[in-house]
Amino acid sequence: MILKRLLLTCTLLTASTAAAQTREAPVVNDYWPHSGSVNSLIELKGFRLGSDLIESAKPFVIQNGIEIPARTGGGVGITNNSLNGPQTLTVILPEEVVVGPAQIVVERKGFRSVPVTITITEWTPPIIKQVIPTSGPPGTTVHIVCENYHTSDKIELTDSEGRPVTNYGGGGASNGTAFGVPKDFPEGVLTIRLGNPKFGKGQFTPPVEFVITNEPVPPKLMPEWIKAVAPGQWIDIQASTLAPLKYSEQTEVSFKQAGREIIVNAPLPQRPHVEVPAVLSPGDVQVQVRTWRHGRSSSWSEPVTLQLSEKLLPPYVQALRLEKTTWVDMFPGPDRAKRFNASPGDLIVMNGQFPVAGAHSLKVLLVRLGVVVELDVTETNEKAQWFSEVRMKLPAGIGSGNWQMIVHAIDGTEHVVPIPIRISPKLDTVRTTSR
Repeated sequence: MILKRLLLTCTLLTASTAAAQTREAPVVNDYWPHSGSVNSLIELKGFRLGSDLIESAKPFVIQNGIEIPARTGGGVGITNNSLNGPQTLTVILPEEVVVGPAQIVVERKGFRSVPVTITITEWTPPIIKQVIPTSGPPGTTVHIVCENYHTSDKIELTDSEGRPVTNYGGGGASNGTAFGVPKDFPEGVLTIRLGNPKFGKGQFTPPVEFVITNEPVPPKLMPEWIKAVAPGQWIDIQASTLAPLKYSEQTEVSFKQAGREIIVNAPLPQRPHVEVPAVLSPGDVQVQVRTWRHGRSSSWSEPVTLQLSEKLLPPYVQALRLEKTTWVDMFPGPDRAKRFNASPGDLIVMNGQFPVAGAHSLKVLLVRLGVVVELDVTETNEKAQWFSEVRMKLPAGIGSGNWQMIVHAIDGTEHVVPIPIRISPKLDTVRTTSR
């Protein structure tokens, strides 16, 4: 599947009038593509499509008066707003469909969406649009971006001598598939084709190539995924894949502004977390990245332009959990927990965005009735590829009741966790988060 980092802050959309009237019926207000063949993936967009619990969504394809149950391929939705938050659902066209017009409906909790019309076509091979990355060492995960992908399509790999390569893993998504280059594979060229043993009738995509190399390679930067920060803060460099950093022994980031270039080394070469030079000014800055391996550097990545902000970006907590429990999301919405339950001595883990050098640049303040408790923060896993998860331990003597949690950064910015931390004595029973 194509790697994507979903934006964890998003705007809630307003449901349509029809959705507001029933408050239960699924609503499909957009879909893509509008045509497909057996095992094609159609992405539906709308409300109450069951993305929060895939088993509760039952799509059907209606053709020639016959309802055909269809499988689903997952979906996404707005956290903490399962009723009126926008959702997507991927529908896999069943093998029983025939060429001609058809309709898709989604049933959930006894209610059905208004049908949308699609056209069933003859099977044709997918169209490969891009391979990401185009080169890398053994063990690299290679993403094949394509149109018209079918869940039953298969990857065919051959080496530089034309011999088939079969010991690879794969997976599929609505916009393509992926495979892993065998870890013990020698340097050379892999030729890639997609076909379908059941429906393809011997048809394959035109071949594309992936170069297996132990030389360093640069990442492909994705500026639209990068959160804007101010000069002097720390930024997470986003890329289509972080595979080039996996074996990097030194990772350099170049910042160019007003005719001046400043090159910064990432403190951890395999982690794309670097400081934006404080001498830069708010506004446009050009960014490039290169990696080093065996004492040799890659070329610089293609330049991208980022916008540096005037205002400092504060830390942001997206979710909380105890050491051995599931995450409690902090996103706004009617389904958000009313409080987070913990006990004295518990470890509380925070997931979020922290534009500072590391956990040592953060403090947690717990405030209640004029009392302020300041706690140190440590990183959960210093070897993780992203700096996004930190934790702190509640004092054994902290008082019971509702405490307000504030995450304070060394640059003076802070974030107030939107729900109270409810401290209660430990019980023998398992605690759950109150709603």
